[in-house]
Amino acid sequence: MEYSDSVIQGGFTEDITCSTCGTNQHSVKGVIKYGFFFLESLPFFPVKKTTVIECTQCHHLVDNAQIPIEQLKRINKSTFKFYHFLRQFSGIYLIIALMVYLYSANIQQDIASQQYIEQPKVNDFYFIDFRKLSDALRPNQKYLIAKVADITGDTVSLVYGSVFYTYQRSLESAIRKSRAVTSNYFARKRVEFSTEQIQALYSSGAILRAMRPIDNKLFDSFVIRSVKIATGNTYYPGAIENTSGLAFLAATYQDNYEQHAFDKFKLSAKYGYAAGQINLAELYLTGNYGDGGVEKALIWLQAAALQSDKKAIDKYLIVCNKTSACDVKLFYQTLSEAGVNYYFSP
Repeated sequence: MEYSDSVIQGGFTEDITCSTCGTNQHSVKGVIKYGFFFLESLPFFPVKKTTVIECTQCHHLVDNAQIPIEQLKRINKSTFKFYHFLRQFSGIYLIIALMVYLYSANIQQDIASQQYIEQPKVNDFYFIDFRKLSDALRPNQKYLIAKVADITGDTVSLVYGSVFYTYQRSLESAIRKSRAVTSNYFARKRVEFSTEQIQALYSSGAILRAMRPIDNKLFDSFVIRSVKIATGNTYYPGAIENTSGLAFLAATYQDNYEQHAFDKFKLSAKYGYAAGQINLAELYLTGNYGDGGVEKALIWLQAAALQSDKKAIDKYLIVCNKTSACDVKLFYQTLSEAGVNYYFSP
């Protein structure tokens, strides 16, 4: 710590006679010694106060010990004001303000993470402490980035980043440097968790933070590649209805927006449009559209899978593996007989 002085102009006094020249005109200055770090203009706390009384004629400095105590008190009181000392704590005020800001930012970050964990969406990003998920790690293999690749019913499919990091701060740095947007950053293999398991991972500290990109960006860096929409004059039955369903699903401010979306997806599915069939199945899996939602979802997912839709096949397998009445081998056989070319990983 270093020290400096803050000088206060206290005016003049005629109550003292100069012992050198005999005049009674004296200027008064207050000096506050304060401690600071790095910046002299940013005091942290006052250390000492001193009153300097100087003759205006001969510039002789008065010895304060020779001034009556009550008289010196009056001079000090008129020279030093309360706000003069408040200014000397500017550095501490700044640190407190910064701590409050960081604490508030952390609270907001935790609230957002909790919300994203409870209501996950595709392309959400997670910071993972992988030491809580595996013991077979090297000393420097501690943290990685994960992304939500798919949500089917209550099953969340994650893909892990291919790079481990030693320090937690490196996770944010990797995103800022646009490493997470490269085509080979995330592994192709998906790891499936139930929504309850995702919440448990967050509670245990395995998921350190959950983030949702805004305009395909996190930390001002792109993390999601923009999807180019093919344009042309080709007409696909059910495509318009599916697009309308997606629009209704996003219009959460409208009454019965989900029902309107369901009606559009159902019409699109009946026209044989694979994306509409998948979206209809997703709504059935919510359980909000009558009994037998899982069975109906499997029917529409199979219909889309028979059109060689990889997304539909993956989702069918996720739901089928959790449904006792569903036969995965029969599904494989049905696809094979229909000529669907798809590689099934063991």
